[in-house]
Amino acid sequence: FVQSPAMAFNRGLRTAFALALLACSLASVAHAFSLAQNVGFVRDQFRGSANAAAGDVARDDAGELWFENQILDHFDGSKVTWRQRYFMNDTFYNATAEQQPVVFLCVGGEGPALQPTVVVTGGVHCAWMIHLAEKYGALIVAVEHRFYGKSMPKPDYTVESLKYLSSRQAQADLDVFQSFVTQKYAIPEQARWVTFGGSYPGMMAAWARLLYPQSFFASVSSSAPVEAMLNMQGYNDVVAYSMNDTTVGGSPACLSSIKEAFAWMGDQISSGSNFDLLNMGSKFNVCDKDDLLDPENHKVFLEAFWGLFPLQSNDPSCEGD
Repeated sequence: FVQSPAMAFNRGLRTAFALALLACSLASVAHAFSLAQNVGFVRDQFRGSANAAAGDVARDDAGELWFENQILDHFDGSKVTWRQRYFMNDTFYNATAEQQPVVFLCVGGEGPALQPTVVVTGGVHCAWMIHLAEKYGALIVAVEHRFYGKSMPKPDYTVESLKYLSSRQAQADLDVFQSFVTQKYAIPEQARWVTFGGSYPGMMAAWARLLYPQSFFASVSSSAPVEAMLNMQGYNDVVAYSMNDTTVGGSPACLSSIKEAFAWMGDQISSGSNFDLLNMGSKFNVCDKDDLLDPENHKVFLEAFWGLFPLQSNDPSCEGD
């Protein structure tokens, strides 16, 4: 079982509902840090495209580039297209390298829109890509996932539109995008493309190499649950290790408190007692405590709590507050 972008979207809706449900108790949330590490050596400039004429690229805002002819449905034979946003940084690019030129592609995923600085800092998922780009003389490219950021195949999020939101469609987007960039910017055919990503974008990065080996030479896939499963104990073990690790602000007491809290909530839910459920609703200031009598809301309720722990953003080498 693998989480698709549509599932991520639905999970976001459920989480939003839970936050409203627990408005009083969840008013304060942890700040997320950038995973971009020491990238001060990267020049703070975007010098256009690799070997392209100055007026040869469709630009909107500074740093934004657009692929005008991405395919809406890669599997029905239609020719309907849409505009996909991407970014480029050729600061380190060595197109005349004795070995094959290298292109690093940061794969967009669910979440906030990509910013032009993604090809300078690497953003949350691709920071290490920036370090490696200087070493290997790589062209840095980042592309948004369909239906996220400004890359909208359809103008809305109706059910009819969201039928085009799937990891399979997004995978095919990457293959078509690779061909577009190769042709547009005269990238040598023998160039080695390497995809980067973390979490869901990491899954996308890995699958791109698996599904389109003719287009992508390698993949750097970080924390990517490509073999996701229910009750993923391996992930839970990593979470517990982090909560116990003093270098990221954890402690044995912290881990013990978290275990005790979730065990208590689990007991209240599994007891089958309406009294226990209503009591828990009162404890956490649920706006309508009767909502917890519906089993469909139990998972949403618990998701709101594990979402409070920024376990993908607790690298001690990060900067931020």
